[in-house]
Amino acid sequence: MFADMVRNFSNKLSALYFHIATFFMLVLIFATFMQVFTRYIMNSSWPWTEEMARYSFIWMNMIGAAAGFRKGTLVAVDNMLNIATGLTHLVMSLIIMLVVSAIGFILCRYGTTLVMLVGDSPSVTMRIPMGFVHAASIVSGFGFIVNAAAGVLVV
Repeated sequence: MFADMVRNFSNKLSALYFHIATFFMLVLIFATFMQVFTRYIMNSSWPWTEEMARYSFIWMNMIGAAAGFRKGTLVAVDNMLNIATGLTHLVMSLIIMLVVSAIGFILCRYGTTLVMLVGDSPSVTMRIPMGFVHAASIVSGFGFIVNAAAGVLVV
């Protein structure tokens, strides 16, 4: 019962994370296109496009990594498990889930501290709070923890 609830929540969270990562990928593509267009066609680049592309890249990677871990699409982790069989596979899976949980905890813990320190500081050109940019580590860390918990229940 509890295991099904955690797996169901993890699947829904991963689907949401994939949608969010896709959104930020589209924003990244748009910002990069606008940067190239304004710089080389109009001979005058817009300063906000570089910053938007950078922050979108951060969010896309952080959220995409958490979602990709749940789906088993992280190449290094997948390759490690493919070479193992039997008890070795089980032990490696549990170690990987433990390490990923620890990384998720570190991202949440120190990401929260970072957001508290720079929360209201505006970015240079877009003037958005830097806390929003650094919140990607907290959201990603939470995703890693939930997905690792669901992974342990599958093993």
